[in-house]
Amino acid sequence: MLGEGEWTSFVPFNELPRVLNPPRNFIASSNQRAYPREYPYYLSTEWDPSYRARRVYTVLYQTYGAKVEDLMRLQLDYYEVLAERIVPVLIEEYDKKPFGDSLVAQAIEILRNLDYRMEKTGVAPTIWYYWFKTYRNYIWLDEWKYYEITADYTWGHNSLNMWKPLLEYTEYITREVPNSPWFDNISTTEIVENRTIIMRRSFIDAINKFKSDMGENVEERKWEKINKLYVEHMSGITEFSRGPYPLSGALKLK
Repeated sequence: MLGEGEWTSFVPFNELPRVLNPPRNFIASSNQRAYPREYPYYLSTEWDPSYRARRVYTVLYQTYGAKVEDLMRLQLDYYEVLAERIVPVLIEEYDKKPFGDSLVAQAIEILRNLDYRMEKTGVAPTIWYYWFKTYRNYIWLDEWKYYEITADYTWGHNSLNMWKPLLEYTEYITREVPNSPWFDNISTTEIVENRTIIMRRSFIDAINKFKSDMGENVEERKWEKINKLYVEHMSGITEFSRGPYPLSGALKLK
């Protein structure tokens, strides 16, 4: 007897996702979903977030007569598309009605000047990491706790794919649905939270944690103090392992 998850047939060969000489003049993949939403066959749900692919497409669309050196730069590119999409909304909320103390104000000003490149010598990437991780928890954890959903596992091949909904959905409601019911904390009955409230609360909490972990001197808290590469030897023997090495680039947001 077949189990519920057994294969019962194959996708017809001629209907497999494919592309040949597209008008954009390039083909690129960064482990993102490789077919449109209306594709009629189930292939998988285990796709990496789309942000690397979106950056690759942006750069390649702007690159004409690409040379090896251009693609080498792209391979080492550490522009954070997710921050580019989310941080301006936070800045807009702050500018409408400033909140928090002087340390919060200082952190906002640093983010205001973020060029979205996660440079290891920068401070803004550290603030971004502290805040977005907190913000994401503020949106989703109340429902997960209420329904006793386990929150300590990943799915797929990327630790970004946590128990929380896709990063793209967090981006969507942040930019397009400021009164989404997901912003409401179901454990608070006296108020219905929206994006404004959640952004303010989460940023103040994130900066307080930043202060607790790293001290009040914001300018000294460079990204390289957090974002480090450690290469563990397959044997698990510490002496054979290497690192940690300070690193530019985005940290996996668990």
